[in-house]
Amino acid sequence: MKMKVLLAVPPGIDKLELYKVLGLKAPPLGLAWIAAVLERAGHKVRIIDSPTEGIDLRTFMSEVKSWQPDVVGITAITPTVYKAYETAKAIKEYDRDIPIIMGGPPRNLHV
Repeated sequence: MKMKVLLAVPPGIDKLELYKVLGLKAPPLGLAWIAAVLERAGHKVRIIDSPTEGIDLRTFMSEVKSWQPDVVGITAITPTVYKAYETAKAIKEYDRDIPIIMGGPPRNLHV
């Protein structure tokens, strides 16, 4: 089954201290790698990099409603996890049946 997959950096994180102090705006390479694998498998993928695009939660939700993804992946790290939760909650309020996958950078495991 081919799916429409939305991968996102959550809105509102550009207001966090991490982004203000560091001025951090880097492309979401992890999401791009995931998108490449999904596209190779035939899925339609869209990435929304909210802080770089200047998208707030309201605009983000407009994009979700217009694109109607089958699944949403949200990236999160410790300082951004609450904005990721807020984003997931808004998606579930819109459509509780959309699966949401949340993740972040892989850990460096030593065995």
